[in-house]
Amino acid sequence: MAGDGLEEPPVEPGMNVKIKLNEENEITHIILDDHHKFQQIEAIEVKKCDFKDDLFIEGITAYDNERHHFKIARKSFFVENGSLVQIAPRDRQFAHKKPWPKFLTLFAGPLFNFILALVLFIGLAYYQGTPTSTVEQVADKYPAQQAGLQKGDKIVQIGKYKISEFDDVDKALDKVKDNKTTVKFERDGKTKSVELTPKKTEKN
Repeated sequence: MAGDGLEEPPVEPGMNVKIKLNEENEITHIILDDHHKFQQIEAIEVKKCDFKDDLFIEGITAYDNERHHFKIARKSFFVENGSLVQIAPRDRQFAHKKPWPKFLTLFAGPLFNFILALVLFIGLAYYQGTPTSTVEQVADKYPAQQAGLQKGDKIVQIGKYKISEFDDVDKALDKVKDNKTTVKFERDGKTKSVELTPKKTEKN
């Protein structure tokens, strides 16, 4: 979540910083030191600033020694030691989010892992409505297809973890993560094995 790691801005009145402007004369980068490669920047002595609500910097610019008011773009960054930290207005800070967005933020990580295990593991889809680990479909260009797994194969082991039902896939995936793994499966009454590396794919 952009900017949530820096809710207290490092700039206050009296400081001298450099700013980079876009075509709308809005600030896109606030540069705090000389460790950068930006060009066409302005030096400014900050007199007033607001990074929470009104989003502006007002100060004396070095090129004309006059006081100017600059609006800060909604997508803008602090630059320090060559690193970018996105500025977080109040409405994007976690502490000020409403309960539902907070819940979605906290749930996003576990939910992604769950979806990854149930749907996207090595490009396999399983028969719905059944507790088995029988493959229904193999996604194109995924490791499972490249390793030769086919529709109708029954996954029986992932790494050292036995698979008897689909929930076991989730547990095994949590252990093997994205490491190269041996997958054992049954086809036409025979047990076979392949080596593959799970491919993580994030869906919005």
